Amino acid sequence: TLGNWSQSEIPVVVASGSDSQMRVSSITLSAKRSGKRVDVTGDVIVRTTTGSAVPAAGVAVRWSLPGGGSQTASATTDSSGRARFRVSGARGTYTLTVTGVAKTGYAFDAAGSVLSRTITR
Repeated sequence: TLGNWSQSEIPVVVASGSDSQMRVSSITLSAKRSGKRVDVTGDVIVRTTTGSAVPAAGVAVRWSLPGGGSQTASATTDSSGRARFRVSGARGTYTLTVTGVAKTGYAFDAAGSVLSRTITR
């Protein structure tokens, strides 16, 4: 057994902190009125801290509705890092609040994120 040894190389990839963290870089809201009804669309954009899109991330949100009600929803980001949410109801103020973002291998940086937007129609 003397002198019998072998050597193996195993590549190890270590993700840098900024590439493994994601944040909500923007939320945009748009609304269309039709009589007394309003259709509101919210786009949530998820990116790494270096600016790359994060596809296939789960995004959870809460809509605050006119009259004090609320509605929760979830969606998965597309290849450009966008998750789209829609809600309809009476005229008034709508607020979209991101309650969570999750993807295996990534940490969500809530402190560095845009978490809420409001529109009144």
